[in-house]
Amino acid sequence: MSDILNQTHEDETKNINASNLSEEEENPGISALKKARRIASEHGISDMTLDEINAEISKARKKA
Repeated sequence: MSDILNQTHEDETKNINASNLSEEEENPGISALKKARRIASEHGISDMTLDEINAEISKARKKA
């Protein structure tokens, strides 16, 4: 039974993995996420933790 569940999970994971989509399968939302991921990588912020992101948001709000 667990083999069936594992296979089902693997199939579902493949379905939602945006990096596996061809350009024809992409929609504007997936394209935007890929662009955001690329930009974050280029600026060295792609590995920020949620706490680091929230700290940056708090700083920006205090400046505004």
